Amino acid sequence: MLGHDARGRPIAQPEEVPPECGVMYARDGELSIAREAPRRGIERLPFHVWMTLAQTGPAVREADPAQDRF
Repeated sequence: MLGHDARGRPIAQPEEVPPECGVMYARDGELSIAREAPRRGIERLPFHVWMTLAQTGPAVREADPAQDRF
């Protein structure tokens, strides 16, 4: 995620970010996509790993007010 300086200019260009990463701009509390992340194939999980994940509950974390606007 790239922000903007005090004059509203991006702090970097999408070409400066490695190609295996997506790029988003954050400005005035809104996000815009400059370059989508490449899609990757998903490996199939072994059954015992899938079952362990299915049996766990959701992780609870406290809200971060700084992230609420995103």
